[in-house]
Amino acid sequence: MPENTTAYSKKEIAAFHGLFRLAASGKPFSSIKVQDIATAAGIGKGTLYEYFSSKEEILSRAILYTLEIFLDWIEKQLEEEISLFQVLDMLLNELENQQILPVSSLVALSTVVSVEQRKEFDEKYPSIFLC
Repeated sequence: MPENTTAYSKKEIAAFHGLFRLAASGKPFSSIKVQDIATAAGIGKGTLYEYFSSKEEILSRAILYTLEIFLDWIEKQLEEEISLFQVLDMLLNELENQQILPVSSLVALSTVVSVEQRKEFDEKYPSIFLC
């Protein structure tokens, strides 16, 4: 498991993947219920509320989790003695095969990220998008 994701429990990760599966199925976020996420994750609804206060929190933390995986993967690739072109080629192949992260699910879910959630991400990772 990538280094940054060790802060997540197995149940939290199951919830994230359950949410990704629901998004990949085409279900709009507005119609997804906490019970739907729990069912897709294979855990109880009450258990989800032990880890998250709302479906919006599940969403925001799922996006952060996915981006952490992505950033860990990029860091590992850059540590290798390969060219930037090779890293980009590998990245495009991984994204196409959705091996690093569930791109289609993430895109569908990221459209509902609030300004506050974006600020939280910017505070946690201030230099990621700076040129």
